[in-house]
Amino acid sequence: MLNVSLQELADDAAILHFDAQAQLTGQLGDAGWDVDLTAPSITYQTQPSATVLPVQLIGSVAQSAGTWMWGWNNVNNFPEQAIELAGRVRSFVIDGGPEQLSSSVVKTDETAPLLLVLAAKALTRSRDSVVVEAAPGVQVHLMVQAGPDTQTSADRATRAILDALDSGVLGDHVRALHSYAARSDARLQRTGESSYELVTGDGAVEITLDDAQRILVVRVAPGSEAVGSDTEVPPEAAVEPDSTVEPDSTVEPDSTVEPDS
Repeated sequence: MLNVSLQELADDAAILHFDAQAQLTGQLGDAGWDVDLTAPSITYQTQPSATVLPVQLIGSVAQSAGTWMWGWNNVNNFPEQAIELAGRVRSFVIDGGPEQLSSSVVKTDETAPLLLVLAAKALTRSRDSVVVEAAPGVQVHLMVQAGPDTQTSADRATRAILDALDSGVLGDHVRALHSYAARSDARLQRTGESSYELVTGDGAVEITLDDAQRILVVRVAPGSEAVGSDTEVPPEAAVEPDSTVEPDSTVEPDSTVEPDS
């Protein structure tokens, strides 16, 4: 039985998710792509040669129905290698756990898809993911095997923490910081009753918490390579997750997904 909540799982993966997302975007830029779930792989039209990365189908969102469908439900009969990771998520909750991980279909107005992706990342220790538009109103969430965990930098860590806050998915901010430090080869140390320092390969990030132990200020420590001024988190960034997704259309993804021309 899985004895952690969906929110705790999301906290464990949230900051690394945004760090990895920024890294992947930096590597691939705005290159065109196509997905073949029979392979399964995603091909980016990078130069001088294409970049082909293995993928796994985690789930899809049908906006008109307002639902998330887990990849392991496999209504499209994709090959087993395309849904193996989603199946691993399900295996964690066979004997009990968050209902959102064991139900084949989840309402997105009750649980944000990002929370489900983060939970899947925490359980499978996955790092990289992408979202592609399979058809109008249908978003497909894929885990991408882009490489192993890498050591973060002070600048990347600062931006990842701020992006996680802006997303509204964090519940326990201190738990999220500890989990991120463990996966990004950084060291988190307490420097005061309401402050932490995240030590990275090229410097440090200073983090100030409010009375509720929520992140209030994030800044790169003086002398580190990166942004050099305080970044105060606006009050609206420190709120509980918003799980509302506006509906708009519905169909399940085809095995071959191509970008709009």
